[in-house]
Amino acid sequence: LFQQAAFDAKTVNVTLTLGMADWVEMWLMPRLIPALQQAAPGMRLNVVASDPFSDATRLEGGEMDMAISVATAGPRWLEREVLTTMSYVTLWHPQQLTLSAPLDVDTFAAQPHLMVSYREATSSHFDTLLAKTGRQRRVHYTTPHFAALPGLLETMPALATVPAGLATEWQRTRGLLASPLPLDAEPVEVALLWHQRHSSDPAVMWLKEFIRHLIG
Repeated sequence: LFQQAAFDAKTVNVTLTLGMADWVEMWLMPRLIPALQQAAPGMRLNVVASDPFSDATRLEGGEMDMAISVATAGPRWLEREVLTTMSYVTLWHPQQLTLSAPLDVDTFAAQPHLMVSYREATSSHFDTLLAKTGRQRRVHYTTPHFAALPGLLETMPALATVPAGLATEWQRTRGLLASPLPLDAEPVEVALLWHQRHSSDPAVMWLKEFIRHLIG
């Protein structure tokens, strides 16, 4: 008598809030939204800006139903499912720098760099890896927004290193050139995160599986 009705994606009318960084949104949403409109036309997504350092807190506080993030560890209640792994790619504009791919580590270190940082840091694990080789780079500009990078690369001689999911589109639309990162950096894991209380939410779980199958 009290059995929950089966979830019907075609007829559901629901809004879900997803947290993600701008680069994840640029990589994922052009694929997800058209597919979702066909499969679940009444499901509306509200995307809020988040970062790996705040995802768990915001999920616990109920600000987000799910996050798509590179965050790795978390509290016991945090559920995590890896969507994909990405290597890093270094980008530049050929009108600003005359370089050939693949870059070697000396060429990489010798150029000015743009860096994305969510916590106002002036160095990253790339700098740690460079230091192990006895080299260092010059970071000329730091921003929390990956979206700022293509325009900057078009106007200044610099390198920017980003997850590979961004590179193909920016090469096509912005004329950037790309090289594998010439450092032994571990690929980044892009994962779905949610509070375990949402494991019984049919809409959240349906969307999780939909995204997983879309990317997989």
